[in-house]
Amino acid sequence: MSIGNEEREKRGVLSNYLRFKLMPITFMIFIVAFIAGLYSPLSRDDAIALAQGLNEYTEDITNIPTFSGKTYYIFMHNAQICILMFFPIAGFFISLYSAYFSGLALNSMHLLRNIGRLILLRQMFLAPSTWLEIFSYSMVMAESLFTGIGMILRKRTDFLYSFLTLILSESILLLSATIEVYYIIHVR
Repeated sequence: MSIGNEEREKRGVLSNYLRFKLMPITFMIFIVAFIAGLYSPLSRDDAIALAQGLNEYTEDITNIPTFSGKTYYIFMHNAQICILMFFPIAGFFISLYSAYFSGLALNSMHLLRNIGRLILLRQMFLAPSTWLEIFSYSMVMAESLFTGIGMILRKRTDFLYSFLTLILSESILLLSATIEVYYIIHVR
């Protein structure tokens, strides 16, 4: 612990050190939940339903004529999920569900298009936008846990840091959406 954190603890304020310790943990938990979804058993009917939803989302993006419009669409989708992840404690479980569900969507592609799971995983993890999204979501996931722990322990947390974390996370998601649209238009 740093010198300033001891004084903060005495005043009943939760240490920011915990906030930074939670981030790499939530980063790994998010990836594990995603991979769990990818390798979960999935019926053919469920795979078809997931694939239809994924195809509709992809078609929606394809039908938007402008780069900025596509970016806005992807960003707003991700930003809404991110804001839900921000709620203390509940946001952590929303994050797990989101990661798991994303893995299930990829799993449906494996089952219906007969593409290997490792190939799909490699394609996802080679895209810089994927890492930016995971980093952004894990920041908010950590903040959700941090705020929740503060509430359980009846310690104050700095709302300013929480708010700045949300703003930074949303900014990273905007960058991620921009890169994703660039890949959609120019690379795929």
